[in-house]
Order: sequence, then structure tokens, then C-alpha cells
Amino acid sequence: CSTRANDGKIAAWYMHEHIQQTFKIAVAPEPQLPLFRTPIDDVDISITMAGVKFPNPFGLASAPCSTTAAMIRRAFEAGWGFAVTKTFALDEHLVTNVSPRIVRGTYGNSYGPHQPGYINIELITEKTAAYWLKSIHELKRDFPDRVIVASVMVGYDKSEWYKICKLSVDAGADMIEVNLSCPHGMGEAGMGLACGQDPAIVEEITRWCKDASVTSDGRKIPVFMKLSNAVTEIAIIAQAVKRGGADGVTIMNTMPGMMDFDPKGEGWPKVGSNKLFTSGGIAGDVNRPLATRAIWSVQRFAPGLAIMATGGISSAQSMVQMLHAGASVGQICSAIQSQDYTIVQDYITGLQSYLYRLGRGDFEGKQFQNCWESSRPWRGGLDERFVDEPEPVKKLPRFGKYLHKRVVERKTQVANMDVQQVRPAQHAPMPSVAPIEDMFEIPPLASIIQKTSKSFAGLHGDLNREEQVIAVVNPESCINCGRCYMTCNDNAYQAISFDDDTHVPEIIEDKCTGCGLCQAVCPVPGCIEYRKMPHKFLPHRGLNVPNDRYMQDGVSLARKAGGAEDNLSHIPKVA
Repeated sequence: CSTRANDGKIAAWYMHEHIQQTFKIAVAPEPQLPLFRTPIDDVDISITMAGVKFPNPFGLASAPCSTTAAMIRRAFEAGWGFAVTKTFALDEHLVTNVSPRIVRGTYGNSYGPHQPGYINIELITEKTAAYWLKSIHELKRDFPDRVIVASVMVGYDKSEWYKICKLSVDAGADMIEVNLSCPHGMGEAGMGLACGQDPAIVEEITRWCKDASVTSDGRKIPVFMKLSNAVTEIAIIAQAVKRGGADGVTIMNTMPGMMDFDPKGEGWPKVGSNKLFTSGGIAGDVNRPLATRAIWSVQRFAPGLAIMATGGISSAQSMVQMLHAGASVGQICSAIQSQDYTIVQDYITGLQSYLYRLGRGDFEGKQFQNCWESSRPWRGGLDERFVDEPEPVKKLPRFGKYLHKRVVERKTQVANMDVQQVRPAQHAPMPSVAPIEDMFEIPPLASIIQKTSKSFAGLHGDLNREEQVIAVVNPESCINCGRCYMTCNDNAYQAISFDDDTHVPEIIEDKCTGCGLCQAVCPVPGCIEYRKMPHKFLPHRGLNVPNDRYMQDGVSLARKAGGAEDNLSHIPKVA
């Protein structure tokens, strides 16, 4: 497909060249297919975080994509807004990597690009601090509008942290990212995650780095602590960062894990003739739910810290998710590994389109479920398409002999219908295709930050237990695969019947608790939705309970005293 697309672009160029030359208009000697321009291209997606302006929120993570200064240079030329250097240390901590060290995730039998995740056992940079200090200076000189973040790591030593932060500031770094979260290798040397799991140590290192990150003219450089989610509660670590005076946090580093073993019990990647492997860092889309939750937790329990998101950003949509959770910018690596630096142009256009459509009101009045637009009306009073169907065919599927029977029955019904009683057909309204002439205000990127955290995300005890729902199957979309029946029967509440002959599923309302598992496994978007539960939800306790808080007092979740407050009192204290 990509080859055909490229052929089309080249053909378009030569057609453009011919037309231009026909009118004696000069064209470039090399093919340069011009991009068309729309108002979307004028949408500003710049953002200011911790006093630093980013031309766009898309940046390179401290990872294989930022292995050298030359690579970062090419990324800037491709359009990336910022870059975090590969983490570097002082020369006494230089490392040597093993090979192989980056492998695809063994989540399934998918090979090639677009993996849901990778695992790596790569360490920090093998290059010297002097190399990166020189690189920071040169990159900042040649790309003054781009943001350069120096990623640094040493052990639990005040003098070393002071030295490496001071060197980075003097080299011209716009920000310092303190790596306290590398999940493999570096912890064995007393660095990385070894320093990032104890709040007291994190607070102390934060204070050291913040004190050192001052320019010769007294200007304070923002310091961000890169945290790991491999802790009891990341917000406790973030609170320590806040007490230490940092400007923000990067959430989150890769998660420690091991990929599947082969039938002989050997792991992957196999290193050396003895085929040893070790725990590595899991990266990619599989981490996005973890990163999103971590961002929300930090925003709620350690408010005031700016956040750089990393972990599962692979589209403009996933960047919007991180911004809604509370991040201001996002770092990316795995998505680049699946393709190359050029993905940033798709991300930029996608984010611009989102803000444009947001300003235009495209999402107003629409309901979404699982990221797809929920446009089909529900049964049970709202959907009139099925009301007039003959009773014998209402539950028949729409394929094969059943579809034929539907047609025959419908013709019979129409033939016997009193034309005086026929009501007008309920056609779906056509969307307006008229051009939008009125000016509208496009919201700034900063306006969507924390939208979810502030308005739609809360603790479990905050959730409404009075407004319950049950599932409903849309027969027009159902492909009669039986997935909903099977999963409900063996994993939920046996609330779906399945006709042996027609394979039509039907919700048993008295048993359905609206758990959502049927929708989760359904292969057809929009086929299964929800409607209001027609009765008060009465949970089945198994045995009679003399003191049922929910039934008697409406108490939905028994909380420990003080646990509902935003102080993490429900989390065990870390010594």
C-alpha cells in the first residue's frame, strides 16, 4: 500500500509539472509535491509549561529515538517540538550495553510494525557527558525555538547531582529531567529506580537538583523528576517531589517485566551463549492506561506539578487523552520505533484538527462509548424502527433464509396494511453540508489540560450507584457470533439468552447488571449499548445480610475514616 501511495504522489508531481510548464511557470528540478492548506493548518498548538514555550507538545523521549545528537537534529527538521536527550551520567558511571536488547512484545502473533508494546534491556547512553553537553549547545544554537531537555542520572550523591545539573544548565539546556526510574540495570548500580522508590531520597535529590539548576545570571531552570509507576502509589513519590521544590514530573518510565518464555523455558532476548535474559522495561501502547491513571493520581493528590507524559502516546488522539488527564506535553518513542520521525506531522495535523473541530462544536450533543460515536437509538421507547415489524420476524437475524422470511413477512404486512394508518417514515436527519461562514473561536491547547481530571474522574466511592444501566443488543448490527452470550455465561451473570436456531442474543433484563463485558468483547462497534435499568438495582448477596448498608442507608462503599479526603490516607505509609 505504501508503495502505491508513493507512486501516486510521484505521478501527481509530474502532472503538476506538466501543467505548470504548459503555462511557462517554473518548477523545482526535484519532485516536491506541495501540500494543500486549510484553516486547520493555522491552528496554534503551542503551549507554555513551567515558563518554557513549546512549539507543539510532541517530543522525543529519552530513549533509542534520541540516541545521538544527529538523530535529534533530524527529528527537529521533521517537526518535533522538543527532545529529551538520552540519559547521560558522569564518566565514572559509563555503561556498555548488551545485544540484542530490544524485542517486540509477545502479546500475540503480530509481527512487524505497529506493535502494542516492546520490551528493552537497554541502559542509559554509552556516550560521555561531554558529548551530550556539546550536543545540547549546538542543537540549541541551530534550533532556538525547540526545547532541549537534558536527561541526567547519577547515584545517591549530592556532589554528583550538583555537578551534572550545573553542567547541563551551563550547556544551555532549557530544562533538566532527573531520571529516578530506569527499571533495569541501573538500579543494580544504585541509580535509577534504586533512588526513585523512597520518598525521603526522592525529596532530597529533588532539592539538590533544584538548587544546582541556576544559570550564572540567576535564572532558575525548570527541573522535572522522571518517576516510575512501579511503586505502591506514584502520588506519594510526587508529593515528595513537590516538597523538594521541583517544577514538575515526567510520568512514566517503562514498567519492569519479562516477555513470554519459549517452549524450552528460555527467555527473550537471549544474550550470549548461555542465553541469559533479565527483567526489562515494557513500553508502548500497553502502558497507556497505567500512565493515564498515574497522571490523574498526581494531579489529584499532588496538585501544582507540571507534567510531561510518556508511555503509550501513538496518535493525536492518545496525546489528547494525556492532556485531558493533566499532562501539558508528551514524550514518544515506541511509535517512532514502529515507523519513523515523520509520524509527527500526522500527530500535529490530528491535534490541530481536534482543536478546530472542538471550536466548531463538532462534538456537542454527541455520545461516545469506547471511543466510537454512539449514534444508534436504544430499544425500549426510543427506537421506532422495530415497532412496526411483524412479531414473527422481530427476533430473526438478517441473513440467509431468515432475511428471506423477513422480506416475505414484510410484504405481507404491507399488503394488508390500512394506508390511512401509515405514519411517515422516520428518516435520519441529513448532516448540513453548507459551508461554515460564521467565525468561531478555536480553544487554546492549554484549555483542554485536566479536562477529564477536573470533571469526569473521581474515586470509586464518588461513582453513582443509583443510576444503573443494562445492556441492549441492536439487532440491525448483530452478526450473531455469540461472543456476548459465551462471555456472559462463563464470566458474568448468565443474563443473555442465545437462540439455538437463529443465534440471536437477547438480554434477560432481570439478570443483567450492566457490567459491560458483553460490549467489551463484541466485534461490532455500536451493536451493544446501554439503557436505563428499569428497576432499582438489588445486588445479589448470596445469603441474607442482616445489616446491608446499601439496602438500608444507601451507603455504596464503606470507607475508612479520612479515606475519602485527597490526602492518600487510604494508602499505606512508606517508611
